[in-house]
Amino acid sequence: MFPERVGNVVLDGVVSPEGFLTNYTSASVNHLDGIIASFFIYCHEAGQSECPYYTGSTPGDIHDRFNRSFAQLDARKAEAEGWSNATDIEAALLILKIGLLAVADTPLSLFSVLPEVLLDLESAIYTQDISTWVEQATEVFGATYENPEWSLGVLCSDQDNAWYNKTLEDLRPQLEELESQSILGEIWSRTMLGCLGWSIKATEIFSGPFGGDTATPILFVSNTYDPVTPIDNSISSAPNYKNAEILTIDGMGHTTSATANLCGYAKVAAYFQTNQMPGNDSFCPLETGPFGIILNGTLTENIMQAGLSDLH
Repeated sequence: MFPERVGNVVLDGVVSPEGFLTNYTSASVNHLDGIIASFFIYCHEAGQSECPYYTGSTPGDIHDRFNRSFAQLDARKAEAEGWSNATDIEAALLILKIGLLAVADTPLSLFSVLPEVLLDLESAIYTQDISTWVEQATEVFGATYENPEWSLGVLCSDQDNAWYNKTLEDLRPQLEELESQSILGEIWSRTMLGCLGWSIKATEIFSGPFGGDTATPILFVSNTYDPVTPIDNSISSAPNYKNAEILTIDGMGHTTSATANLCGYAKVAAYFQTNQMPGNDSFCPLETGPFGIILNGTLTENIMQAGLSDLH
């Protein structure tokens, strides 16, 4: 809005402005499953001693183990067929997805928490004591999400209250799109659902154009696997700003801090301290990950080699 006033700015965790104004959820979770897949890879590399959820001889075997539990939490089938524990199954599926999203947000610290949670889920399914597991998982990941008014005030108003008084049926195409992008997909609609009841309109909405000839070039920073602000948004937005560049960090989690990537930190520091842009040296390779493991190659190469590019 005032490009001539822009000094050194690092834009990290980049949102698609067009997607945000349309429905908030577009261009968000398309790399989320890559982080979930990475858990199985890191768990396999860490072994039984560090990752007690370890099983079999490949990351795919650990994924299969997870899938057996995940498939048991079929809330739609449980409700449709009138299962006696349908409510518990629905609650378990919700907290599992909330928990996995939290894990994907900060995998460096939370991957080590996940094995025990998943082992306890296995046991709960076997003993049919799912309600106790829900209580335990809620203690680990926190209560189900609530929409603070200030978030809704910005989000819903920026969308010109387009979702006010809409029904879940109206949202079905959007939910189906999210589900096609990630096994956790529809959980990302929770915040936006609050807009169905938000009637307060903004007096002014900025709807673009997004871009400009800034006084100082902007440095866009993205991880290769960010659960909710994918690198695609940096790639599409950076060209709209004169001389802007993209720093790519091969890592996972939401924003640079989630990766603890020393190369990334150094390049951001150089930008602020000396105005140095990455130039041709704009890629920071994968560094030490969860369980203290250093993988060979890129995250994408490891995911493809493990056959975990599609978790559906």
